[in-house]
Amino acid sequence: MKIVYSFKKCIGCGLCVSACPAVWSWGQDGQARLNNPAQIEDDWEAGSYPDQVGLAIAVENCPAGAIKLEE
Repeated sequence: MKIVYSFKKCIGCGLCVSACPAVWSWGQDGQARLNNPAQIEDDWEAGSYPDQVGLAIAVENCPAGAIKLEE
């Protein structure tokens, strides 16, 4: 699994940060930032990622379509 995030599409609504703060945080410019994406992807593949539901909520509900998961 790979998280694909389009910084250019992000509108800064904060849904992803609220739904999954282990993955997302606020950048100084008011847009979301991925927290250590390589580690998240490794943990997901190992089945040890603690908040798969929160990440799925962020992906499915991003109003700008800025977040995708790829196999």
